[in-house]
Amino acid sequence: MGKKSPLRQTAEGFQGRRVLEIVENRGGDAYRAIYTVKFRAAVCVLHVFQKKSKRGIRTPRREMRIIEANLRGLIEYMKNQESAE
Repeated sequence: MGKKSPLRQTAEGFQGRRVLEIVENRGGDAYRAIYTVKFRAAVCVLHVFQKKSKRGIRTPRREMRIIEANLRGLIEYMKNQESAE
């Protein structure tokens, strides 16, 4: 309906691991979806959250810890899948 599409950008702090971010702002609220395209088999969503901080654009540390843990777990899972084939 003529609305702006979400902004996709590289998520910072992941040293070239092909981690991307979709940013959506609606009615004064900010939402983030962090995903990776590192694996050929799938696009994997690492974390989705509402950004509540009103100052700064940096992703809160708590959310970064969740994303990092999910990425580590995903990498381990994918390694196990590859070795099982």
